[in-house]
Amino acid sequence: MRPWRFVVGHPALILEGDPRTLVVSDLHVGLEDELRRNGIFLPPQTQKVTGHIISLAGKSSARRLVMLGDVKHSVTGLSQYELRELHEMFSALIPVFDEIIIVPGNHDAGLTYMSLGPIKLARQGGIVLDVKGRKVGLAHGHTRVDFISASDLVVVGHNHLYVRGGPGRNYPVWVRCVDCGGLREVIVLPAFNELLGGAAVGDSEPRGPIMRAIVESGERAEIYTLDGYYLGNLSSLSSGLTLDAE
Repeated sequence: MRPWRFVVGHPALILEGDPRTLVVSDLHVGLEDELRRNGIFLPPQTQKVTGHIISLAGKSSARRLVMLGDVKHSVTGLSQYELRELHEMFSALIPVFDEIIIVPGNHDAGLTYMSLGPIKLARQGGIVLDVKGRKVGLAHGHTRVDFISASDLVVVGHNHLYVRGGPGRNYPVWVRCVDCGGLREVIVLPAFNELLGGAAVGDSEPRGPIMRAIVESGERAEIYTLDGYYLGNLSSLSSGLTLDAE
């Protein structure tokens, strides 16, 4: 049995072992600040996102948290709004987990200038964890993953993949691919921040070298809803997919 599993109904992955690890990606803290500057007014989302992580930690008994990049939203720099919201989130998460690791993404410029306390900021090339004797490589997915490519499983985010569910309705999905571009197994996480846009499966240009390898693998790339429902392989969805919203 593989020592990793989807958290059914949630955009998160569990790595079994000691400690049990909760993996999330693409939180984009501060997204609402950009939306506000464009005339869309939403309340701060940090408390909601943080509460979701803490709830999953409680349900899964996870003691380690890995955030696979794009923890913050702005691509360059670190705004005062983001700084305040990140401080609020980290202050709430630190007491919940024994270890927190951030693997930076392309939106995480400026994190090196924050006081992160016990939170570890990893290299962009990713990290490798030993999970019950299996090697799991974790990276954001926007760059090459040579450092973690020999892992039994490579886990990335970055693409915010979804399938269409009718007018105005999109549903985030998982992608799993075996023997993909020289990698033994790859899982692409859905974005954790539900307000994010993304890329429609089979109808968008792949972003990042791993996603390009998955697209080239076609039939070996499996698509799953958050509830674990298998939709088909990427080749069968190559013209896009619309779910019945009812």
